[in-house]
Amino acid sequence: MSWKTALSTSLTLATVNADGSKNEAVSYFGDLADKYCAPYDGEGRESLRKNRSHHPAVDDWNLAYVEVGGNTTTYWRLGGSSMVNLSVKKDGLTLMVITLEDMDGNQSPTCDALCS
Repeated sequence: MSWKTALSTSLTLATVNADGSKNEAVSYFGDLADKYCAPYDGEGRESLRKNRSHHPAVDDWNLAYVEVGGNTTTYWRLGGSSMVNLSVKKDGLTLMVITLEDMDGNQSPTCDALCS
């Protein structure tokens, strides 16, 4: 079983001659390479200075890199841990940056949030 993500595609081409007659159609089949990982689209909850981020709703991710206050923690989709107990500063704002990575190693655009 391969964990690679690809979209299957088929393309059928038929040419027309100058006299208007049509040639037999030719079909091509293949896979399109996955070069994109969707950004984090989950939600976060805060209680008692601990932040809890929910796993992304999109299914195109394998790893989540969560940076809080300059410290990065990696979370795994399969057999990993939940994104809980992310400490934030007791006063002021803390920047949280979440980047996802899919099975092909593609990284998503970052999702930035300020936690108070």
